[in-house]
Amino acid sequence: MKKPGSKTSKVWPSGGGQMGQLIRETDWSQTSLGPMDTWSPALKTMVTFVLMNRFPQLLWWGPYSLIKKIRSLPTLDKKEIPAIALTGYGRDEGARAIACGFHIYKSKPVDLQSLVSLLTDLVK
Repeated sequence: MKKPGSKTSKVWPSGGGQMGQLIRETDWSQTSLGPMDTWSPALKTMVTFVLMNRFPQLLWWGPYSLIKKIRSLPTLDKKEIPAIALTGYGRDEGARAIACGFHIYKSKPVDLQSLVSLLTDLVK
């Protein structure tokens, strides 16, 4: 129990095993995300969610930089890696997502059967 007047240092993210430790030890000021204390509440929430989830997760945050890099590889068949941009973001970014290399752009909510159908068509 915290004693009145005592100071506690709240380290974020707490827990998360080795990945949590790696996140805490990384100098984020040298990345495009910037220092952790400037991260949005949404990003912090998603990092916490991913760290605390028992299932493997990927958190992809940013302006489609990974898909652009993948699609720029000269030896890659453009259909080899299917990619769907699925977002809960409030504005339509479909044209930008497609231009960056996604095959399909969908904004939430998307029902499960529609998503399965899209994925099935992509991998054919």
